[in-house]
Amino acid sequence: MTTVDCISYESVPGNTPIPETSRVRQDSMPTRKTVTFGNGTIVLFNKEEELAPEPIRKTSTPDNVDDTLSIASEDTYKLLSEYNEDEQPGSRVKFCQTGSQPGQLHNATDVGIMGNGDLVVTDMICSRLKVFTSGGVLDCVYAADEVSEPWAATDVGSEKIAVTSRKSQCVAIMCKTWGNVLKRFGNGFFKSPCGITNVGDSTVIVTDDVANRVSIHDVNGGKVVAYIGEHQQFKNPRYVAVSANGNIIVSDSGNHSIKVFDRNRNFVRSFGKYGRSDGCFRFPHGVCTDSRNNILVADQYNSRVSVFDELGRFSCHIVTSVHGVQHPHGVALTSDLRLCITDGDMKPNRLLIFQLERIDKVKS
Repeated sequence: MTTVDCISYESVPGNTPIPETSRVRQDSMPTRKTVTFGNGTIVLFNKEEELAPEPIRKTSTPDNVDDTLSIASEDTYKLLSEYNEDEQPGSRVKFCQTGSQPGQLHNATDVGIMGNGDLVVTDMICSRLKVFTSGGVLDCVYAADEVSEPWAATDVGSEKIAVTSRKSQCVAIMCKTWGNVLKRFGNGFFKSPCGITNVGDSTVIVTDDVANRVSIHDVNGGKVVAYIGEHQQFKNPRYVAVSANGNIIVSDSGNHSIKVFDRNRNFVRSFGKYGRSDGCFRFPHGVCTDSRNNILVADQYNSRVSVFDELGRFSCHIVTSVHGVQHPHGVALTSDLRLCITDGDMKPNRLLIFQLERIDKVKS
C-alpha cells in the first residue's frame, strides 16, 4: 500500500487565456463554444443564445412502451429566461458558463457540493478529485495513490472528504488541506462502491452496484451502522442523496426506478419504470434534492434531468438533449439554484452548469 503524505496539487494561475475555441452549431441547440483539453471537453454555453426548447408537457405521449405516471400539480423549476413572449416569441436562455480556466475531465462520474459551496467532481479514469467554484472555475486537484477510480465524494466535517474508490473497493477519508489519505475502510466488504452522501459529520451512506447493497457507515471506525432496504431487491443502486426532511433517495438504476426511505430506514415508496414517457427512466443515475424536498434525477439514457415532488409525482424535465445534455451521470443543485451536471456521449467528460429559477405557485 502506498502512503501519500501530501496533496498532488494542480492549480491554475489567474488570467491565463483559454485555448482557441471553435463554434459548433447543431439543430435545435444553442450556439456553443467547445474547449478541448486532451481527452476531456467542457462546453461553454453562450450567455444569451436563441433556441427552441423542448416544450415542457404535463402529460406524456402514449406509446407502446409505458403508461403515464402520476403528475405533480405544478412545475417546480425552469431555465432562467428573459423575454416577453408577446413581444419576442421564443426563448432566450442564460447558461452559466464554466469559467475561463476549465480543467481536464475524462470520466466525471459525479459532482457534489462541498460545505463552502465549491463543487467536487470525481474523475474516475485519471483518479482525481477536481474542485471547481460554483461558476465552474477550476480551483485545485486532489490525487492520491490510495484513491484509485474514485466514483463519488462528500464532505465529512469541515476538513475531510469521504471518497468511494471502486478499484480499491473501499471508502477513503482525505484531508482537504493536504490531500493525504487519513484512513480507509470497507476492504473486503465492498465489491463496487459508487454513490456516497453524508448524514452529519460522522456517518455516510454508500451504494454498492455489484453487491446490490446500500449501507450506512461510521466514518471514524468504518463499521457498518445499518443497512437500507434490506427487504428491497436493489439492482445496480448507483447514487444516493438525503433530502431536507431526512428521506434517503436511492437511484435503483437496474430497476429503472427511484426508491425512497425515511430517516429510520423504513421503505416509503418507489417510483418510475422503464420507458421514455414523463415520469419514466432509462437507467437513472445521479440524484439530488432541494430545500423543498423535490427530487432531481439524472435520467441517463433519456438524456434529461427530471424533477419529482417528494411524493414521487413527475413535475417537469428541466433540461434535455435539446439543451445539449447527453447521458447525464452526476447531478447537484446549489443553494443559488445552479444545476450542475456531469455528462458526455461515450464517457461523462463535461461539466455543465445551468442557472435555474423557481416557479412558485400562484395563490388564488
